[in-house]
Amino acid sequence: MEGKGSTTVNTYYQFLDTNPADGINYYKLRQVDYSNHWTESEVIRINSTNNPGNNSLIATQRGGQTELRFKTATAGKAIVSLLDINGRVLVRKTVGTTVGINVVNLGVYNMPSGIYVGAVTLDGHTLKVRFKK
Repeated sequence: MEGKGSTTVNTYYQFLDTNPADGINYYKLRQVDYSNHWTESEVIRINSTNNPGNNSLIATQRGGQTELRFKTATAGKAIVSLLDINGRVLVRKTVGTTVGINVVNLGVYNMPSGIYVGAVTLDGHTLKVRFKK
């Protein structure tokens, strides 16, 4: 993707893999400057679960934050939940959704390391993704 050139302010970029493999996918960013020097970001691991409808759910982790990113075909409401590995609900909230990509921060900063499950219920179907903190 095209960069924004030299700047002294934070610049944010995003990329959506529209066809991720089911399961674990790995991504990293390489920034190349005009003199052909480059730096690379840390590798991020994304566990992707796609369902046959037009909805999908992934958990992304970076900088100690975990976000659920889900794609929806219709606008409306979704129930977003965070569960521990035993299925106990730690957080549950209703969020408004738009057509396309929606992002919800799970707020797991103060939770102990372990295996968690992010769940999103849309249109009567629940998508789940497991991730490690």
